[in-house]
This record gives sequence, structure tokens and C-alpha cells, in this order.
Amino acid sequence: MKLEKAVLKRFMGNRSILGWYHWAKAQKHILFGKHNLSFGDRLWCWRYGFHTGDLNLYGRENLKKNYKDYLSARDYYRLHPLNGEYSFWIDDKMTMKYILSKYNEYLPEYYFQLDKNSILKLVDCPKEKNADYESIVALLREKRILACKRLFGACGIGFYRLEFDGTDYMITGKKVSEDELIQFLKGLYSYLILEYIVNHKDIRNIWKDATNTMRVLIANCNGELVVMRSFIRFGNKKSNGVDNAHAGGIEAIIDEDTGKILFTQAQDVTGAATRITHHPDSGVSFDIQIPRWNTIIETLKKICLTYPQLRYWGFDVAVTDESFKIIEINSLSGLMAAQSKEPLLKDPKTRKVYEFFGLKMKE
Repeated sequence: MKLEKAVLKRFMGNRSILGWYHWAKAQKHILFGKHNLSFGDRLWCWRYGFHTGDLNLYGRENLKKNYKDYLSARDYYRLHPLNGEYSFWIDDKMTMKYILSKYNEYLPEYYFQLDKNSILKLVDCPKEKNADYESIVALLREKRILACKRLFGACGIGFYRLEFDGTDYMITGKKVSEDELIQFLKGLYSYLILEYIVNHKDIRNIWKDATNTMRVLIANCNGELVVMRSFIRFGNKKSNGVDNAHAGGIEAIIDEDTGKILFTQAQDVTGAATRITHHPDSGVSFDIQIPRWNTIIETLKKICLTYPQLRYWGFDVAVTDESFKIIEINSLSGLMAAQSKEPLLKDPKTRKVYEFFGLKMKE
């Protein structure tokens, strides 16, 4: 029975495959990646289970001295799938849409799905529209802006912003003809055409050319909810329409109790984080409080309790002028920004969460 449970947890859970994939990728990165690191540093990362980028992000001397306070990538991936066989409920955007239909008001509108040699009309598509490329273009003319995203996606890869300004069509800021737009859509497979979420004025005042999403990490430990970490990502000229740090975006760490931005950091090419106080392109200060913070957190908690099968939620939320929208949910949320304020295993609140999931603390 114990062996059966171990095999099911480690190899049969949908998300465990991704955990193993990420760990194998990390090993390749440690051993063969192009970093300005000595062989000794690479060996240290391999021995203790950290990404090589962690040395630059958290500080080489600090991490080596206090590594027991940090949750390593190896220990983190070993815990997966934290949501077990239910991970697939939130692994892709389409399943998430149907699972969370009770909370549809907090989800973007879903219009079309682009599959191989076919177009599918989705739940929010206007009834008068047909399942063809011309209808997608017609909807774009009506809405003026649409989001085009991969069904499965991460790190902002495969995201496009489709726009029509009354005269010209644009794909993530690049002008195209209507024929070029249709040819572009015909080249996509396993993509969704969605409502493009426009940020709250306080957030888009900092940067308006990306959907600056907020990550809220919540754990459900047998009905006890823990808001573990939260941060908001801002795009910039370098990130080309997305807000992910891997694409050059900026991460602002949020106080989970108040919703106020504590500090903001940008990473250079080596992965080292530099504290900044103003957006490098707009010049606007990051000294803001997230609008309707308490309402957002209470609603997310309510969602967590509605689906007790899911224990580990990485909500990506866009705050709007009227409310907020859940863009996607991650069950393998990244660790880097989550440990920028304080290492996860040094914080008693978050350490207990990972112990609940089976983490063996370092002696």
C-alpha cells in the first residue's frame, strides 16, 4: 500500500511530470548553462539543489551561509504534485474556465479556440459570430483589443496582444494588414482568443502596455488557509507586451496583510536583483497600495474553500477598475520572487505549509 501511494504521488499525478521536467532542466542549466560562475559554484548548486540563478538573485555569500532557510528547487519539485490527481483542474486555461464556472465573473471572457485545422466557438463568444477567422477579425474590430494565448503556457511565452485602432491592425504593437493578421492566426495551434484585461488606473499609470498581473500564493492545509506570498509583475519596453521577469519584467513584492508594495526589484542579465523605486520607462513611483486588496484576498480564499481537492494555488490576478480577473492558476508557482522578501523556510508561516506537504527540514 505504501509503495502504491508513493508511485501514484510521484509518477501518476499530472503535475509530477512537470516537476521532474523542471528538475531535469535545472540540472542541465547548472552543468552546461552559460553563466559567469566557477565550477565550484556550479557544484555547490548541484549538491544543495539550487538553481545557479539563485546565487545571483539572493547573493552568493548570503545563500551559501543561510541556505537552510531557503526552499531549494530540488526539495520543492520533490513535493509535487501538491494537488495530486486534481492538478489538471487548473493546469490549462480551458479546464480552469469550466471548473471555476461558479466564479465566472472573475474570469476573462473566452471567445475562440484555435485548434489544428479548426476553430471552436467558446462559452462567451457572441452567438452571431461564426467559427472562422473572419469572425475573429470582426470581433477584434468590435472589442478593439483581444488577448491571444497558448492553451498551455508559462513565463509569458506565446502571448500576443491583438489590436484595432479604427484604421490599423496590430499584433503586440506591430502594424499588419487584415490578410497578414488572418495568416498569423492560421499559423497558431492550441491557442485561445480571450478578453484582454485592462488594469486598474493606478496600475496602468505605472505601465499600460502589459497586463500587469499579481501572483497570490495560497495554501489550503485541511481547511486552514495561508496567504503565503504575493507580488505584482510590471512590463516594460524590454519585455515586449508581457510582464514576466524571465522576459525582462519587474517584480514588486506586496505585503500580504495590507496590499502595499514593500519594494520593487529588476533583474539584470546575470539574474542579480537591483532595488528600484520608479518604473525605468514611465518614471512613475511604485509606492502604491493594490486597489481592493482585502476584497480580492477574501474572494480568493472563498474559491480555495469551494475546491478543497486543490491544496496549492498560485493565482495570477489582474486588478481592473471595476473588480479583478483571474488570468490563470499555477500549481507549480515559481520560487524566486516568493523568497525575495524572506526565505520560505525562515518564515514560520510558510515553513509549516511545506512541512504539511511533507518537506523534511534540513538538519
